[in-house]
Amino acid sequence: MTFHSPFWVLMTLLVFSYSESFAGTSYVVVEGSAEYKVVHLLKTTHGTSKSIKGKILCSKLDQDCEFLFAVPTASFDSQNSNRDAHMKATVKEATHPIATISGQVSDLNHILSDQKVVVDFAGVKSTYLVNPVTFVHGKRNTLKAQLILKLSAHQIDRPSLLGASIKDEVPVQIQLTLDSLDVKSNAD
Repeated sequence: MTFHSPFWVLMTLLVFSYSESFAGTSYVVVEGSAEYKVVHLLKTTHGTSKSIKGKILCSKLDQDCEFLFAVPTASFDSQNSNRDAHMKATVKEATHPIATISGQVSDLNHILSDQKVVVDFAGVKSTYLVNPVTFVHGKRNTLKAQLILKLSAHQIDRPSLLGASIKDEVPVQIQLTLDSLDVKSNAD
């Protein structure tokens, strides 16, 4: 992947676009994973991406926050290159190489049990409730979340095997490690 790819352009804009307009806390993803599970009548498949990037920007100390996380769809790996190639074609990776999750949260320390997020996947945006969500402060800040992605909500034709399609619901587990960034206001 080159640094001129759409993924890196998006991440550069994400990291620098808001830093001048926000005063408060900010977190950047230093490592993370997005894991999914596809279920078919005959087989369950697990896949993972460890290429997730993103940022949380809060206008006050951990309050009034906006977030954006991005994953290149080409980075998902199910340990089967044929299956992965078919998945990339099915989710239109060539024309929509990045999946994003974005939203707002009023207080990182008291995230609602059903947090609304917008997922842009295969070129189609859809709103989901993420449950559960945990954000833990520590030497390294961690965020864990789970959502149930619906392929039909993103206009994805479900692959089938022996006349049976995979399930429409795809559980996605997100685990992030975030570092705090110092963000200064324009008045400073």
